[in-house]
Amino acid sequence: MKLLSIIPGNNIMNSFDNSWKNINNFIAEHDLDGIETMIGTFHSPSYLKDANVIGLHLMYFPTWLDFWNEDIDECIHSFGSPERVAQTFGGFNKKLLIDHYRKEFENAKKLGVEYMVFHIAHVKPRDIFSFEHTYTSRDVIDAAIELINEVFTGDGPALLMENLFWPGLDLRSNDDTRYLLDSINYSNKGLLLDLSHLICTGSGITTFDEGADFILSRLDDLGTLKDDIRGIHLNASTPGRYLNQSFDHLLSQWEEGDNLEKYRIEGEHIKNIDTHCVFESNKLKDILNKIPYEYLTLELSYTSREDLSEKITLQKKFFSK
Repeated sequence: MKLLSIIPGNNIMNSFDNSWKNINNFIAEHDLDGIETMIGTFHSPSYLKDANVIGLHLMYFPTWLDFWNEDIDECIHSFGSPERVAQTFGGFNKKLLIDHYRKEFENAKKLGVEYMVFHIAHVKPRDIFSFEHTYTSRDVIDAAIELINEVFTGDGPALLMENLFWPGLDLRSNDDTRYLLDSINYSNKGLLLDLSHLICTGSGITTFDEGADFILSRLDDLGTLKDDIRGIHLNASTPGRYLNQSFDHLLSQWEEGDNLEKYRIEGEHIKNIDTHCVFESNKLKDILNKIPYEYLTLELSYTSREDLSEKITLQKKFFSK
């Protein structure tokens, strides 16, 4: 097993600053084997040159299926304007998505990473408040299979599909999960289990122990699919109290806001559901013992290098490497 931590890349909200120089010192300080990061469409930023990057998290476009299906009118409706669509995808041709991920695939090979992470999910902005969705999980999985089989060919790092709590790979259906794995032509593949995302599919969870029990039950339900879990994002959420309310008021605020306000409301709402906090449960070891994983990545929400250090130290008290 290799123990990693998430650190910022140049395309995620925790943007790089000078405090992240000397990443190898951070890796050694916490007895890590390396890091997982995200670099988007660009090659490795200079601060990654000498760091041991083991995992590369590929870019995630939360609202992409209408674009892929070339339903531009619906895509514009979701994003609010043609300009926002073009800003997100670089234009209006679905080939742009293929080109984007081919570039990321090449960057992954140049960096020499051992695995890539790919989100299998889709959600429209307004649907994050209503939880009513246009597409089924199988719709999203079918489109993801098309995209993945266009992009990932030949040899390369492991491609690990990550679960989310929106339509797609939500791990609610073993048939859907097996269908996804069997339909991807790329041979070096598997699953990446995000613990917080799995907890968020059980809306009544209010404590870490409840979250652990929920995960343990779901792992039993997965049966032999557990053997395909090659990586884990270790984190937690307790979203029960937050989800036990109507979000009509937030939807109204979102509808009345400009693009910047919409983005702010969306971000705060998602963070209140999926907190990516330290998994403070002594049952965590029971979870880890059920899974034959290769990579354990501490994907914790943080505000600074010092904050992440404190959270890694706390998280490690609940398991041993």
